[in-house]
Formats: sequence, structure tokens, C-alpha cells
Amino acid sequence: MKLVTTPDENFIFWESKEREGEWINRMDFVEFLKENGLMEKHYLLDIGCGHLRHGIPLIEYLKPGHYYGYDQDESHLPIGLTGVEKYGLMWKLPTVGVEKDFDAFVFGQKFDFVMANSIFTHIHINDIKKCVIETLKYMKPKGKFFATFYMEPDFSGCDQGPGIYYCRSTQPSSFYENDFKGVCNTKVIGDWIGSKNTYGQQMVLFTKKGLGRVV
Repeated sequence: MKLVTTPDENFIFWESKEREGEWINRMDFVEFLKENGLMEKHYLLDIGCGHLRHGIPLIEYLKPGHYYGYDQDESHLPIGLTGVEKYGLMWKLPTVGVEKDFDAFVFGQKFDFVMANSIFTHIHINDIKKCVIETLKYMKPKGKFFATFYMEPDFSGCDQGPGIYYCRSTQPSSFYENDFKGVCNTKVIGDWIGSKNTYGQQMVLFTKKGLGRVV
């Protein structure tokens, strides 16, 4: 992983009212996580953090040095840091890096919360599985991993029961709770307060095995 620490000084961040509104809507994710136990003292990993549209309100909420994120596209991160700088939050010491294999080892941190918003809707099923398995290594025993997905609208011909549809049309494929049996606990939460801003995506929760059923 390559860490990125320098903002892109030539990029004008969220100047239009439309984009400002889009950024404000990202507060929904923060409120969702807070309702599910996120506290200022917790360490959070943002998978596919991109331009930090979700990251900025999380950086603002968490204690300094408690926000971590990575993205596979290096060009996104300096843009995100420009936003952090614009909102006067560099003192919160966010750590971001470039990573393509879902490996957070270089951060040297165990996480209380992990989020992957609009990531599983864009990657292959094998990468989804790899992401979950790798991420579990860097979660605390009671850590929570929230990810968004599309619910499969049609179960006909499926012999595994209802699944989770990861992409509406480009690469139709599903993953199932049984795919993670023996690896982690899964709970489909369904609608969440930010669904209106994520084109109908649903939410799933992954937790480590040995904690009993997630309720």
C-alpha cells in the first residue's frame, strides 16, 4: 500500500451547490453508523474511500488519527485531502492510501468499524469474498463491517435461497449468506436511512465468528 498525504492544490473541491448537497447527504452514513454503535473513540476503516465524500464527515466526528481509508485509484485521494483541508480538518490526521488487494496491514491498526459503500456493487463476486476475508483480519473481535448491495429481485432457479445481488446489469451474479458460512456472521439489514441517496442499495453486516448470532 502507498500512503497519500498531500492534497491536490489545483483541484476545486465541491464548489457547486449540487455537489455540496451531495456531500451533505453523506451525513446519512455517519448517522447510520452512530445508531449502530459508532463512537468518537472508535477506529474506522473506509474501503474504497475515493474522494472522501463519506470520509470528511467521519473524520470530523472521530478523534484525531482514528479515520483510515484506502482506494485503488490514487488520483482520488489527493482530491479527498483537498476537501479535508478546505473544511479545516487536517488536524484530525486522517490516514489514506492506495490499495488494490484489500490489505490493510500497513496501517498497523485493528478496527472497530469498517464500511464499504457502493463497493460490492462494482466488483466481481470473487473480489467481494476476498474483501470480506481480508478485512476480518484487521477487525477487532467485536468489530462491525457494513457494506451496501443490491437485493436480488428474482430468486427463480436459485437452489441456494435468496441471495444478495451485487450488480444490477453489468455482471449479473449473486453471493449468498452460505458463501460466508464458517468465515463470518452475516445479517442482511435491508433498508437504511441513506437508501434514498444510494439508488436503492441495501445494507449487510459482517461480524467475526464466535460472537453468536447477530441480532
